[in-house]
Amino acid sequence: MVPLQIAFVGFPESDSVWSAVQKRVEKLGRFFDGIIRCEVKLLCPHQHEHGSQLYCVHILLVLPQNDVVVSQDPSRNGAHHDIYVAIRDAFDAAERMLQEKVRIMRNQTKTRHKKSEEGPIVDDSYYEEQFQQQNEEEGYLLH
Repeated sequence: MVPLQIAFVGFPESDSVWSAVQKRVEKLGRFFDGIIRCEVKLLCPHQHEHGSQLYCVHILLVLPQNDVVVSQDPSRNGAHHDIYVAIRDAFDAAERMLQEKVRIMRNQTKTRHKKSEEGPIVDDSYYEEQFQQQNEEEGYLLH
């Protein structure tokens, strides 16, 4: 089991929210058993103009070589009026990033160093940039 720390900021703790986060962390732990710990910060910084709340989730996965950090930018995605949607989306991004980090740690990244008649030489940094850009377009800042 991955050691888990959850902080609720701006709204009261909830057993059901805690459980939802715990299930997602357990899923990550089944995917990669080298996670040292996971810190999750659930924020509701202020109420939206119509009285609804806007949630954001920050995740830190501490790994042996590189950490995974996911920070949602709620202003880029209005679907986070529901805490469970915010949790789902943040953990989906964390899972994608963890998969990429594990692939790199296991040296299983697709590397293209040969000259190709079809195009220029492309190395791993190209794929990492594309991965980062895709997640940023979805409203996540990944480190």
